[in-house]
Amino acid sequence: MDISILKSTLVKLNDFIYFDENHYLREKCSNFEALNELSHQFEEAIKSIEQYSKMEQIFLFGNLGNLYRIAGDSKLAVIILEKSFKLAEENGLKKLKIANLIRLGEAFKYAGQYEEALRLFDIAIQTLTPTDDCDLLDFALQHKGKCLMELDEWELALSHFQEVLCI
Repeated sequence: MDISILKSTLVKLNDFIYFDENHYLREKCSNFEALNELSHQFEEAIKSIEQYSKMEQIFLFGNLGNLYRIAGDSKLAVIILEKSFKLAEENGLKKLKIANLIRLGEAFKYAGQYEEALRLFDIAIQTLTPTDDCDLLDFALQHKGKCLMELDEWELALSHFQEVLCI
């Protein structure tokens, strides 16, 4: 399957994925049929993963992991996102490694494994802080803040959100 087609289908997510204001701004789905169809397209592409470059493989695994997380299959999301993270790490792709570390943290949060999620967010933040890579630093901080909200650590969560706003 052509990666550009898969990339263009991701735009459809905006039609049925939303942030639930009543559930700590978790991503939710209003059309599971469309979500499952999109997941199926990524699963089909992964069946012939060897034909893709390492960057494309990371893209495929990373997005499929996110789709599984949103669909409520945190266990499978963790497995797939670990593959994406490992590929990025093995290929020295620091920015993709950190992006997938944050995604993996989200999957652990959705699985109720908050301590592991916080540990991964902290690794991402510590890795990013010296490099001033703001687009990922604000991403890591806001996800850690949302995780802290779920743990009723409101003051600490607010401090992370304020730091994001400063960026």
